[in-house]
Amino acid sequence: MKKAYFGLFILLLPILVSCNEQKKFLALGNFNDETITNLKALLNMDGNNYFVSENMQSGELFKIVDSNASYYENGKKHPFYVEASKAKLILINVGLYDVIPSMEIKEDENILNYDDNLLNKQLEVFSYHMYHIIEEVRSINNKADIFVLSAYNIFNFEKPEEKLFNNIVKEVNDSINDSIKDFDNIKYISLVDMKNQLKEDASLTPNLLLADIIRSHYNEWCRNK
Repeated sequence: MKKAYFGLFILLLPILVSCNEQKKFLALGNFNDETITNLKALLNMDGNNYFVSENMQSGELFKIVDSNASYYENGKKHPFYVEASKAKLILINVGLYDVIPSMEIKEDENILNYDDNLLNKQLEVFSYHMYHIIEEVRSINNKADIFVLSAYNIFNFEKPEEKLFNNIVKEVNDSINDSIKDFDNIKYISLVDMKNQLKEDASLTPNLLLADIIRSHYNEWCRNK
């Protein structure tokens, strides 16, 4: 009988090991397919692009989370709650595109115009969305590591517009930090130096650098847990 049990354990061992290794990440918000592909390779995890789009605003992500929206792939339904509950790592990237569309931006002419009152209202709405996105995600999955990405300056303005836009980025990031401060097991990842890093290494693309920054923080996070 012992031999039979031992033989059964040997047969099940590959399955147990495989299940232990099958970690998933869930990306939410402003990501593109190339970044998702890079993340899969660098994190050695499975992931998908169900609830992402380039330049996604927090209101769109809030609706996805709040309504338990579903993504359909090859006729199969993937509800948000199910995907969130299976994730080992959840990545959230929204913020900057909540404010950019209402601005007059002409990078080649160094033009940056916006309404201060409108910006403040947009940041207030963003903070509301961000808090409730985190709250809902955490209620669905209280074990996953959640990484929230900061905004960074994606434009190449000259002074004083460069400084002005950096201040806007800081306001967005302050709103992000204020929205996540009451939750446990959440890591804020600053991307404010990305533009300088890209200038220093011409071989890097924004998508690859972003994925590598996430990988680096995840490895450090795991070592310190």
